[in-house]
Amino acid sequence: MPVRTECESDSSCMRLSFEEVGRLSVVLREAYPVRGSGHFPTLQVEPFELINTVCRRFDVEGIQIKQVRMNGSAASYVLCRSKRQNYNDLDLVFSVDLADEMEFMKIRTSVLSCLLEYMPAGVSTERLCSTMLEDAYVKKMVKVFNEQDRWSLLSLRGEGGRNLELKFVDRMRRAYEFSVDSFQIILDDYLAYNVALPTNSSTERPLSPHFFPTVIVESLYGNVEEALDHLHNRTLATRNPEEIRGGGLLKYCHLLVQGFTPTDECMCSERYMCSRFFIDFSDVNQMHTKLQNYLDAHLSYNKERQQEFLMTLYEVVSNSTVCLMSYEHKQALSLIKSLARKRFPPLHREDRESTPSAGKGSHWPLKRWCPELSWCDFQFVALPQCCYYEDGSLCWLVPVEGQPLYM
Repeated sequence: MPVRTECESDSSCMRLSFEEVGRLSVVLREAYPVRGSGHFPTLQVEPFELINTVCRRFDVEGIQIKQVRMNGSAASYVLCRSKRQNYNDLDLVFSVDLADEMEFMKIRTSVLSCLLEYMPAGVSTERLCSTMLEDAYVKKMVKVFNEQDRWSLLSLRGEGGRNLELKFVDRMRRAYEFSVDSFQIILDDYLAYNVALPTNSSTERPLSPHFFPTVIVESLYGNVEEALDHLHNRTLATRNPEEIRGGGLLKYCHLLVQGFTPTDECMCSERYMCSRFFIDFSDVNQMHTKLQNYLDAHLSYNKERQQEFLMTLYEVVSNSTVCLMSYEHKQALSLIKSLARKRFPPLHREDRESTPSAGKGSHWPLKRWCPELSWCDFQFVALPQCCYYEDGSLCWLVPVEGQPLYM
């Protein structure tokens, strides 16, 4: 990840306005509940406090932090004027040196020890080791160490799918997928603006249009004005999707169902997204695990969006996959259909008849209709392709090759 202290003259960077700095302050001062498993208590953590706590702990341990940034959907929320833009996870990026794999262990131990400072009064912390804290509060931990990439991720388990994600980066070959998620807000000046004050929100240094910190945002996509235009107009654009693990395919479909419109160039890149996805997840079990994890991480609290996401993914894979043999292509499509059937069981006859959308030709609204999708593949509202036995069991009246191969 490039480190820049002065980049205002660069077309990839710009200063935040007073209103944007105000939104940034609200995001960093919001209390995030970090949920503990078992008998461990829920911790109330402000991102601003957590950053300062991590910086102090790293200073004691001799770990140098070059720069602190915020990226992901929270950064897009700060920059976007539209009320439709929202965020769940808060992604914080710490630029550090990772000379060897022992540094990963030091970082892990240091970050987990920071959680002890947020334990409620009366909780004994003497016997709490880093392993216990990891089991209780960490949802996901990732370590990547090779010639092109050296970084680690520690995701703290939030409530309602809102997680605090701390990423420690030495180098990262590709740090974004699409232009709308390429923004990284450099927080150093904002942190320095309040560093001499207590970290509780009641004594935060006030902001005014005439006196507020200089905060720089960088677009890793390239031209920051172009990327902002894509964000405001909900346009999808990317470069070289074959460089992204998984090709960005799942996020692409997720953004489609959120109402983003791909550019012509981006639509032409669908084949590269699919190719890279099936290269990285060549085994059916790997594909199944990846899809399950993505749905649970990003769409677990919106069943309707899950269904539309799976239908959109089916359409893109059906129309844009050129790297698979015919039977492999059918396996991939059957996997998506079987996952949809597991998560959205078919309606009974009386439910179908009382459903307003029931009837021939009805289907979940797609952004782009794919004629190959049969009416009952996902919504199961068309009578001609299924029937029920007397015991209530379901019989599918579809060709054998249309049946799911992996249930």
